[in-house]
Amino acid sequence: MIMPTLRHAIEKYYLSVFVISMVAMSVLLILLFHSLAIKRIDQEMLVFTNDLLRFLEKPEGQPIAIFGKKNYGFHVTERGRTIASYNLPDDFVIPKAEGFQTMNSERYLKLMRNDLEVIVTRNLKDHYTFLASLSVTLMAILVPFIFIVLLFGRRLTRKLTTPIEMIGKQMQLVSKGVLEKIQIEPTSREAEILQTQLNDAIDRLNRTMEELRDFATTISHQLRNPLASVKTRLEVLLTENLPNDVKIEIEKIKHNVDRMVEITSQLLLISRTQHTSAKNFEEEDLSSLILESIDQVSQKYSNKQFLIDPIKEIKVKCVGPLLIHAFANLLDNACKYSCTEKPVMLHIEENDQTVKVEVCNYGEPIPKQDRDKIFLKFFRSSNAKTEGFGLGLAVVKAIADLHRAQVHYEYEDGINKFVMVLPK
Repeated sequence: MIMPTLRHAIEKYYLSVFVISMVAMSVLLILLFHSLAIKRIDQEMLVFTNDLLRFLEKPEGQPIAIFGKKNYGFHVTERGRTIASYNLPDDFVIPKAEGFQTMNSERYLKLMRNDLEVIVTRNLKDHYTFLASLSVTLMAILVPFIFIVLLFGRRLTRKLTTPIEMIGKQMQLVSKGVLEKIQIEPTSREAEILQTQLNDAIDRLNRTMEELRDFATTISHQLRNPLASVKTRLEVLLTENLPNDVKIEIEKIKHNVDRMVEITSQLLLISRTQHTSAKNFEEEDLSSLILESIDQVSQKYSNKQFLIDPIKEIKVKCVGPLLIHAFANLLDNACKYSCTEKPVMLHIEENDQTVKVEVCNYGEPIPKQDRDKIFLKFFRSSNAKTEGFGLGLAVVKAIADLHRAQVHYEYEDGINKFVMVLPK
């Protein structure tokens, strides 16, 4: 489900409130007109009825005027006998109770005086026609008014929400590693405070990342230099005339030192990758990076055949040396665990948004229970038959995360596939 934008949510809210308010006011206005009109009609009916009663009681007096009373009718009975009737509606019904009441589209007034029963009717069609005309008029006024309010509201909403939208867009860059300060034109005090607080947080994050990079560099020197000295001294000892059993022990020590150097390098690479900023991204040709990684690995596995699809220039924003390292790790992994006589294959697929790179080899599958853990640091699959540290795929995952790429493992028809999907 797509979440609505803040601007659309505000527009929808105020427009709904405005329309409901205007409709409610229109209904109240129509009801008010209806109530006032009925009161006026009742007053006129009461006057007419009183005149009619006076006429009936003293016929020799002033005659009753019914000119212009085409909407009126009356029915007079004396002791149950009709003595006068005029202009009654077709659906005339004798009311049971005295007073005013409305039936169908007629207003009735029933009065009893002595032996006389007088029922006066008043047709309300003209009244309902007026109410309908009033409703149409109000609607004709309300629709363009709503349109005007919508335009004005959109301008106001845009003015209020533009800083927040700009902050959102710039924070997307921050999430990708571009730790630059938020630059907006605040249109409210709240937006200005939000900008200030976010910029303070970005400053602190920048300082923290700089400290982490300095720490990684320091650790690198502190670990590598002593290890390099130890390795050099061991190599010198191997050139001296020593008993074979001593040389064998020195070789074992040297091998362990090499392992420590490799582990240190891999861990530092992961650390640097996790704290690399998107500022370091440059437009690179992915095809060239892949070919360079193949060249590096082929020197180590000179007897291994590499099959790659015909590739063209593919431009991506990335840190080139890191992607080379990631592809080299995947290729090295494929060579290490592939059947000796089978080639390592590399496929590339491209669309408008992404580039998919598949590194494939024939060999035993990774056990299903291990597949969710293979990208963790120091994890070794239960079927691993070669020496390693469990850091190669962790490095690949760190580099993929830096580039907002997806990396996963598949197995199909005897082929292991490591798939990396890079955004363009």
